Amino acid sequence: MNFKAWFEDNFKPEDFDYFESFEEEVETRKQGDYLKWCGDSKLFINDLNDVCVSEIVYQDIMTLPSFSQQINLALSMHEELMYHGNFDELKNDYCYARYLIFSAKSIPGDHDHFFNKTYPHVDDMSHSITNLKASHYKSAFRTLYSLFDKIAYFINRFFELNDIEYDHKISFDSIFRELKGGNNWKPHSKLKDSQNCFIHALFYILKDIRDVKGSTSVSRWLDPDAKAFFEIRNAIEHRSLKIVDDFGYTLTQSDKAFRQSQLEKLNGDIKSFEAQLQDLYGEIALAKKAQNDDLKAELETKKQLLDEGLRRAQLKVYEQQKLSSHSVLIKESEFESRLMTLMKLARNSVMYLSLAIHVEEKNKPDNGALMMPKEVPLKKI
Repeated sequence: MNFKAWFEDNFKPEDFDYFESFEEEVETRKQGDYLKWCGDSKLFINDLNDVCVSEIVYQDIMTLPSFSQQINLALSMHEELMYHGNFDELKNDYCYARYLIFSAKSIPGDHDHFFNKTYPHVDDMSHSITNLKASHYKSAFRTLYSLFDKIAYFINRFFELNDIEYDHKISFDSIFRELKGGNNWKPHSKLKDSQNCFIHALFYILKDIRDVKGSTSVSRWLDPDAKAFFEIRNAIEHRSLKIVDDFGYTLTQSDKAFRQSQLEKLNGDIKSFEAQLQDLYGEIALAKKAQNDDLKAELETKKQLLDEGLRRAQLKVYEQQKLSSHSVLIKESEFESRLMTLMKLARNSVMYLSLAIHVEEKNKPDNGALMMPKEVPLKKI
């Protein structure tokens, strides 16, 4: 309300009419299409794009403030600008992933490209997309997901949350908790009472992409069938993830009920075999006690048959569990939706990081040390 009062005292709505008349200069039609898509999708790293899609927002303008720091002759020039250079790198990775997604969206699902024409492709009946479109999508997901851990490393170093020796343990879900707390989740002592609201905002983004202290993300409540971000990422990096044409995905699931019934039948057979064997053990013990060798031999033969039946049934169940969980299949439309959500979370995280540093620098106490302002040089483009 204070901001509203200040705004109305100093501005009029017509002061911003030039927003709509501003035209961004572009070199090619493709560049213009790209910028328009970014603006309409609200993907630029500036807070104005949250409420406006005019061409004036076609810029990733948010950055870090200039720092005031003590003179340290042990630092090289690029080390003095380390945080600013690192933030530029974060924005560059984000922009690269954003462009990959823009490029992929225009590629047809059945489009061939020479990059993978060097080998015969197996038709594994999963109807998965293996062309440049799917590869761009996966690369964009990897890049965006890795941004969160890079932001965590940045925060850890800038706010001096943990000693350098703990660098190998730093990730987006570890910076908010005490690393010395073992398996018990305990808020980091330097952050739990922080008045920096943008640090809190980053924590809530963490809760949306990863499990935190047993809590469930909001997106899981809204769409409980959606693949979790960490599940998709782990499949891409460590296992197998197949982006499947929506119609093809329907075909792969068409016999799901039959396969489920077969699995239930196998589990029923296993219980039956185990029950029969349990009864047989008692009969064998009685035959042995009665020294009835013929009955004992007959029961032993029956036991071997039951053991073999049980082994085969268990083997089929294990094979189903092993192969069905080897690869994650996800519909193309669902992957695109999750990817766009991840990109917006990454965008917000980069913006919150910038704002958190601005707040921290603004509230930095004056300890009386001689400080020199450091202007940030920019490259000429």
